[in-house]
Amino acid sequence: MIERKFVAEKLKEFQIQEYIGKTLGDVGQSHIKLQKTPLGEKIIIFASRPGLVVGRGGENIRRLTKHLKEDFGLENPQIEISEVENINLDANIVAERIATSLERFGSSKFKGVGHKSIENVMAAGALGVEILISGKIPGSRAKRWRFYKGYLKKCGDISITGIRTAYKTANLKKGVIGIQVRIMPPDIELPDKIEFVKEVVVEENDDEVKDEEKKESSKSDLPLTRDEAIKLLKKHNKEKSDFNHYLESEAIMKALAKKLGEDEELWRMLGLLHDVDWGITKENTKDHLTKAPEILKEAGFSNDFIQTIISHGYGFDCADLKDKKRTKKVEHALACSETITGLIHAYALMRGSMEGMEAKGLKKKFKDKAFVAAINRDIIKECEKLGLELNDFFELAIDAVKSIAAEVDLVKTEEDKKE
Repeated sequence: MIERKFVAEKLKEFQIQEYIGKTLGDVGQSHIKLQKTPLGEKIIIFASRPGLVVGRGGENIRRLTKHLKEDFGLENPQIEISEVENINLDANIVAERIATSLERFGSSKFKGVGHKSIENVMAAGALGVEILISGKIPGSRAKRWRFYKGYLKKCGDISITGIRTAYKTANLKKGVIGIQVRIMPPDIELPDKIEFVKEVVVEENDDEVKDEEKKESSKSDLPLTRDEAIKLLKKHNKEKSDFNHYLESEAIMKALAKKLGEDEELWRMLGLLHDVDWGITKENTKDHLTKAPEILKEAGFSNDFIQTIISHGYGFDCADLKDKKRTKKVEHALACSETITGLIHAYALMRGSMEGMEAKGLKKKFKDKAFVAAINRDIIKECEKLGLELNDFFELAIDAVKSIAAEVDLVKTEEDKKE
């Protein structure tokens, strides 16, 4: 039965998460996601400290890949690390920090730890938070201490699906201390929420702004502005790691167009929207690029634009594209641009940031087929069909991603600098 399949998949995902949590230890791990791709299983690890997950020279990634193959029967596991945007709204990371603080400073300062955690969570924009600390703390008799602030749903579907909950333990000399964290995030939609609609007065200046945007978009005969394209992406894609890939592809395509004397607005739009249906098809990757034509056509894009988008899937087992070949310059550009982002992003995470990255180092990782083995090096080599040497393409792509490093979480944080 199909229900058993779903249960088995979720059980496997839970077991992998437990294994990764125990293996990596205190790295600020939030959760993982297991996705199926045409090249194998993709495991996305969400953590507050990606550099520690990668390890020195990618050591942790290689070890994890090996054990996932042997212990869990994954044929070609691809590990991707995504940084948690707001660590103070993530219940797992908050609970882990409390446990670490208790183990480091002992039970005597548990009230200070609890109150400080509450303040940090509320300052991050949470609607409410509750922290329960149970065990022999501070004395020799077991007690439960409750820290609470704001509004927190305790019943109904929202309390199950909307409240972020985490459980951790801290090992102290007096015994094991249990920690429970429950956070009500700011973006939660409550069923009893009421909004008052105010009358909007449209001024002439607003019309002028819209006319200017239309003029800009008409230069390349594009039906959407960049902001409208972003909204279209957000409608069908929710993961920050996917958005990083779209923005990196956009930057490289724009740089390529400038170098080759092509239409920069058109090429950057192709890079931005090339995986517009990934968010709704990644659970069954054979459906990838089957929904894109309908989405893009409804948005007003031309058939040529849509065909170019679909061309980056040629050779993959999706949308009946396995036997098709790319023939146009723009098709080769899109394919090599969106593919090299995976190599650059993984290398940047291993290094800690994009700062100081050079084509020489990227080329070594390109030759090392064990490094992000799922990336098809032959597709990256399609840059040669554009009249670019591989080294020149590496330099162009690195510079393009460096220009948006902060937007795609590839800059060093203050915490990383301290380390």
